[in-house]
Amino acid sequence: MTKTENSRASVLALHGFTGCGNDFDCMRHTFPDVFFDAPDLHGTDIPEDFPQLLTRLESCFERLPEAQPRILLGYSMGGRIALHLALRLAQNNRFRQGDRLILISASPGLKSEEERAARRAHDTALSRKILAAPDASAFYAFWRTVPIIASQANIPEPWNSRILKSRAAADKTRWARSLETLGTGVLPSLWNKLGEINVETLLVCGENDAKFSQIAEAINTLLPHSRLVKIPGCGHSPQLENPAAFKAELNGKLHCADR
Repeated sequence: MTKTENSRASVLALHGFTGCGNDFDCMRHTFPDVFFDAPDLHGTDIPEDFPQLLTRLESCFERLPEAQPRILLGYSMGGRIALHLALRLAQNNRFRQGDRLILISASPGLKSEEERAARRAHDTALSRKILAAPDASAFYAFWRTVPIIASQANIPEPWNSRILKSRAAADKTRWARSLETLGTGVLPSLWNKLGEINVETLLVCGENDAKFSQIAEAINTLLPHSRLVKIPGCGHSPQLENPAAFKAELNGKLHCADR
């Protein structure tokens, strides 16, 4: 992500589960010449269904400052949402030349209804666990013990402390609500729609994240204009776990060759 000749690149950045827009402060620091709009996906006190969220995010993307490129970026849960938004933009011919999609540790969803039903049951139990926790910090302490998330213990300072502080201030009921409206078992699978997303795409994952590395490799065979980058020494959150390596890998790799 580098400064363009006349204006800064602009990014709509979508955070992961338990996250918030401030999670991208590390990327703002890493890429100081880039403008970031990082909205809260957990909504407000007024419940927001998924179509309403997509409409809000589409408006955010259209309002990005006039710059080349405009970048839609999503991490984990935000990456799943970014794929749905990218499909809508592609189907409505809303992408313009120079726009790009960056997906970090993202998935197009679960392919079968059986898998989605099992995930919904899992997420219902997880939602109950969230609501039963004495506070957001208590649940997040548990969440960081989940194997795929455990590598976040490697996030360097000051970003680790800032993330812990933001989680402590979070409304845990909104985390529970997001599982009901944005969960992997709730949203439809996009595996058979990936070929319609005709925008240059950069797929990013941590080389130590075996599950999402495999998913990224599969996505890379189905998107028409994509490139895959694996960040060394990282797990599920490479942009946070190793910001220097993340920057080194992304610089100069935003242009994706057509296949």
